[in-house]
Amino acid sequence: MGLSTLPAGSRIYLDANVWIYALEGYAAFTAALTALFARIDAGDLIAVTSELTLAEVRVKPFADGNDTVQQRYLEVLQERPSLHLAPLNREVLIAAARLRAHCPALKMPIGEAPKTPRRGPAPKLQRQIERIQELPKPKQRFVMEMLETVLAQASR
Repeated sequence: MGLSTLPAGSRIYLDANVWIYALEGYAAFTAALTALFARIDAGDLIAVTSELTLAEVRVKPFADGNDTVQQRYLEVLQERPSLHLAPLNREVLIAAARLRAHCPALKMPIGEAPKTPRRGPAPKLQRQIERIQELPKPKQRFVMEMLETVLAQASR
């Protein structure tokens, strides 16, 4: 089911990544996010996010000293009829732990460092690792052996 086929009145959870992409302008998602937020603003969909989202989305703007973006997040992430900010309280934490106990494959971001997407292009090393992962397994092993040799020599 795509976003355009969600029935009116549906509740949809928006994690920190969605807010970052929407407010900081990522071209690849502009059309989809514009359509999504138009439905939310019209009251056709009810958005839900956690108050933890405020901490996650503001890390980079704080680090960059970008007061404008920090303020924009505060303005947008406000409780209103089409947006519910779910409080993070003791009951929620206990329910999350119980759910995770029964579904160990689930990740629980609570207690871990917030994982927000990097702004801008991926670092060169990350791009190189991604390219290596696309190589056939024998070539991957060869590259790994070369790296291990270079690292071993560098540590001497």
